[in-house]
Amino acid sequence: MYGTIVELDRKSACGVIRPDDGSPDIYISAEEFITSGLKAAHSGERVFFAEDMDTQGNKHADHIVPVALMCRGNHRSTVY
Repeated sequence: MYGTIVELDRKSACGVIRPDDGSPDIYISAEEFITSGLKAAHSGERVFFAEDMDTQGNKHADHIVPVALMCRGNHRSTVY
């Protein structure tokens, strides 16, 4: 799924993505922020991501890859 980062909070290492398909905004957890390498990302950046659900049933973004990295072939080898 594609979307745009609409908010990043570097202090708490979390954020929000607005999906391109018009579905509700989706949370970026601190763990995913760190493991996805979003430290250099910024609001307005386009990303590819998967939707996942935690044990309480809350949706969050998973396997986030900036589109710019995908175009250069530098994304993680995870299958989506």
